[in-house]
Amino acid sequence: CVPALSALVQIQDMAILSPFSLLADVANLSGTAAVFFQDFSAFHHHEIIKTYDFSSWLYVTAVAVYSLEGVGMVLPLETSCIKR
Repeated sequence: CVPALSALVQIQDMAILSPFSLLADVANLSGTAAVFFQDFSAFHHHEIIKTYDFSSWLYVTAVAVYSLEGVGMVLPLETSCIKR
């Protein structure tokens, strides 16, 4: 895996990497679909649904910060592509 990634890092033209981006998008969508399928298949209405559970606020905050951290990496990359 490392030699293949090392070869991809050496490519300077972003247009050549677009098929790999498409492959990554397909992998992300299929992973998300698998998670949703497993979540909804195990979901039953036997319990009372809580509107908000304050015991998991730390986890939710951590996921939000992690997600927003990735945006800070993507936006400069997009601007550098526009300038070229």
